[in-house]
Amino acid sequence: MAPRHETVVELVDEMSLLLRAARAMAQRTSARVDMPAPLLGLLWTLYVHGALRQNQLAEKLCISESALSRQIAVLAADGLIERARCEDDGRVSLVQISEAGRERMNTALEHRVDEYAPKFADWSEEQTREVLETIARLRQAIAE
Repeated sequence: MAPRHETVVELVDEMSLLLRAARAMAQRTSARVDMPAPLLGLLWTLYVHGALRQNQLAEKLCISESALSRQIAVLAADGLIERARCEDDGRVSLVQISEAGRERMNTALEHRVDEYAPKFADWSEEQTREVLETIARLRQAIAE
């Protein structure tokens, strides 16, 4: 049975508030590692998913390839990402995080963990996993 209209309205409101909180978190992390949030998001995606084709990366970030190209140019100039040839198809170029980029992301990750771990200190591992699974399910549902 589908949720009631009122419940969906509450869910949409909570999602909006969650997205605002996530943006605020990204801005705080961005300031601490001295990198604009969109560039940090791009670098994070490569940190988590490894080398990707530019079109795959644009899809994951939900941005146009032209916007992505501009971001890639900035990160490449700073030595935080690099291009590599695809082993399966030498005509294809992959974007991957560099060692300097990995170090920057490790710093950013430590800032995020330091900030958020205390907020979840009274949650059990099981509760935390349930929330993680629910958020992943929510993300998949709204991404379709």
